[in-house]
Amino acid sequence: VPQDSVHKRLLDHLKTGVVLLDNRLRLLYLNTAAESLLGVSDRKANQLFIGDVIFKAEEDISDM
Repeated sequence: VPQDSVHKRLLDHLKTGVVLLDNRLRLLYLNTAAESLLGVSDRKANQLFIGDVIFKAEEDISDM
């Protein structure tokens, strides 16, 4: 998602989490709501496998 696009600005302001993956299930984009849900920034999650991010979020929750 281009950084300065109208689409990105719209997605970033949704209250629903939006995740964009490639065909290898690597993260290409997280909107602000998805960042909050997963506990990781779009920048840090870029190109990470979605399973690793989800399992990390589950580990963080179980540590509470």
